[in-house]
Amino acid sequence: MWKKTPLIVAVLLICLCASQIHAKEAEPFYVGVYVYDSQVAAAAKNLGEDYFVFLEKHLRILKANGVNVVHLAVSKPDQFGEHLRLFKKHGMKLLPQLDFVYFYPPESDTAQKARAKRAGAFINKHLNDPTVLAWSIKEEVAHKDVNRLAEYYLQILEHAPEAKFFTLHNGLDAARDQPVPDPIISGTDRYAFWWEFSGGGYLSSPAFALDWTRKQAAVYYEESAKRGADFMLVVTQGGMLMPKWANTLAKMGTDTSERGTSEDVSVLTFAPLDEQLVMQKKILKFAEEGRMGWRKLSTPEGDFYNVWKYYRAPKNCMKAMAWISVLEGAKLFLTWHYEPYGNTARQPDFEEAASSGK
Repeated sequence: MWKKTPLIVAVLLICLCASQIHAKEAEPFYVGVYVYDSQVAAAAKNLGEDYFVFLEKHLRILKANGVNVVHLAVSKPDQFGEHLRLFKKHGMKLLPQLDFVYFYPPESDTAQKARAKRAGAFINKHLNDPTVLAWSIKEEVAHKDVNRLAEYYLQILEHAPEAKFFTLHNGLDAARDQPVPDPIISGTDRYAFWWEFSGGGYLSSPAFALDWTRKQAAVYYEESAKRGADFMLVVTQGGMLMPKWANTLAKMGTDTSERGTSEDVSVLTFAPLDEQLVMQKKILKFAEEGRMGWRKLSTPEGDFYNVWKYYRAPKNCMKAMAWISVLEGAKLFLTWHYEPYGNTARQPDFEEAASSGK
């Protein structure tokens, strides 16, 4: 038996080398974050630092933590060349969101054509740069606007025929009915660690959140696959306070005129008033006890309420969501979003936030 050992080892080495060669030839799996240039600029300004020096400092942090792609919201097109240089320097790919030519459904046909011409000219200028994976001019499109968005894509392609797009859906109807031209990357953003206002109001458990994320990823993957697009799953890790929602629900009266609008709390316009009042009673008790992400704050000006709409995913849940993305066929896994500290206007009272998150 021992005489066969060298042969066995050789076979294993050959298999290992073959798998390594195959891995090198395979497309990389992209792991990244959303970054908004306006937030980076505000933080850099508050700290008295140059924007690009400050940005590069954070690119090093991201790179050191395994990030190889960044979804970058671009508000100033004249700065994009320097963005490309920095990301190329650090070996990171870009998914640029072109805020200055972002799809805007209410505008006139003439205005949209002018916007498309500007978008096409910008994309053509950077078309052959391998740092860019694809371009975004709209995410989370409403179902009623999918045809208008397709029209906008086609108008851009008139000026930049080789442009490649990516998009993200938060509604399954829109994902299913999005007409051609198809994006080369398509996906969904699923934020499962939440307080949910529908269903009578509840806080999702980690087990529920992970199960829901996987089921949702599976459904949206099918829509990407139908279009031959790489699937991208976007999740969130940080918490998000929603005081406007909390106060609207907590202070809602029985008068139907006080039920709020879709801009305030969309669920309040969908649920019958009696259901809303039952949920209100429940959340007022949670707020008094400081439970389930709710908190009541008594001040000389009156009582105010806050809620963690999204709570920080517990230990290992980010790893679990990353593996879910792999298991459900994703080629890209991103987190919304990365914001450097420095902009004091965007920083909450952390002691208060921690208390309200209990």
